[in-house]
Order: sequence, then structure tokens, then C-alpha cells
Amino acid sequence: MRKGVLSFVLLCAFFFVSGLSVSADTGISADEQRILDALNTGISVGGKTFYLDQKDVTQAENHLKQNDLTTSEVNQTVDSINQAKALIAAQTIDVSNINSLSDLIKALPADIKNQIRGLITSAANVLGLTISLDGVDSYSITTKQGNTAFATGSPVKNTGATYGYSLIVLVGLILTAIGAFVIGRKAQLA
Repeated sequence: MRKGVLSFVLLCAFFFVSGLSVSADTGISADEQRILDALNTGISVGGKTFYLDQKDVTQAENHLKQNDLTTSEVNQTVDSINQAKALIAAQTIDVSNINSLSDLIKALPADIKNQIRGLITSAANVLGLTISLDGVDSYSITTKQGNTAFATGSPVKNTGATYGYSLIVLVGLILTAIGAFVIGRKAQLA
């Protein structure tokens, strides 16, 4: 009887402890850091330098933390980013009333915007991502699994929330309650 109770308690403890293990993001390799460096480097047009919004860089960083890229994928992505930046920098437009990169892109001619869109789509394809245009200035990027990796508007936060550990803890608590009931019932009968 005691061996059965002890085995039951140890089994419950195992489920409880295994439910507390935590997984962390893998981090960004030195190679992947080149993508972030390319995104953080400004684009100079008409004597002004424009930068990507920090929330957009953070979303890219979150994606890189969760996904390992090959050197080839990094090279192709950095190449597409640099081509898009060079295309924008080569434009001669009046930037006196333009204060952000998104405003600068809006001011570009339609054919240049289409070329930039093609370069972005090319980089996304290399990374296994899909770009969905949700409007004139609104778009989202989704992973192969259908998760949103990037969206204009509010940032996608990397919470890493999963209910697996909660379920394991809940099962452990239920098993403990059942064990306590059985032990109490046996004690009453004795």
C-alpha cells in the first residue's frame, strides 16, 4: 500500500516538475545579425537619413530568434535589403516635408514601389514567409505555419505563450487530488 502511494506521489511530482521546465529562444547567430545590421542602417536621400521604425526591427529580431537561417538564406536576404535600400537612395525627390521612411516610400513613384515590393517578396520567399497586402499602406507577413511574423500597425510580441505546461500542471494537480481522496478513503475504512 505504501509503495503504491509513494509511487503515485513520485509520479505526480515528476509531472509537476517536468511542467515547470522553460524553453528559451535560440538567439541570433553572427550571420543572422547581418540582417539586423542591414535593417538598422539608414538610407540617405536628399541630404536626410531615414531609418526603419524600431518596432519593425524588433519584429524581425523576434523572428530571427525563433528561426535558424542558413548562410545562403542570410546572404540572399541581406542582398535583397541592400538592393531595396540602394533603389530608394538613388531617387531624386524633394524630402523637405518627409520625416520618416514610410513617408519616403509613399512619395516614391509607383514603378519604384513595385520594384521594392518585388525585392521584399523575394527576401520573404527565401525565408519561407508569405506577404499579404491588406490595403494601400498595410501588410502582414506570415510564416509557413500561418503565424504572423510581422504586421503593420501594432507590433507582434514574442511572448512564447503555450498552454502545454499549464495542462501538465493541471493534470498533476488533478492526480494529486485523486491520490489524496483515495488515501483519505482508505484511512477511513481502516
